[in-house]
Amino acid sequence: PDNVVNILLIGIDTRDTDVENGLQHGDVQIIVSINKDDGSIKLTSILRDLYVTIPGYKSKNRIL
Repeated sequence: PDNVVNILLIGIDTRDTDVENGLQHGDVQIIVSINKDDGSIKLTSILRDLYVTIPGYKSKNRIL
């Protein structure tokens, strides 16, 4: 809906030097949904390594 803003937060462990090369996977993935009408905020945590159907892929794949 137009009254909801969704933001994806991805946390990574910055102790690994491969972050600059794009080789790091997200440790934490949270969707923040903000309802602009009533000001409510909902947080949804996405489990890492969850197998899901991804549009455009033939089979299920892992969320990394």
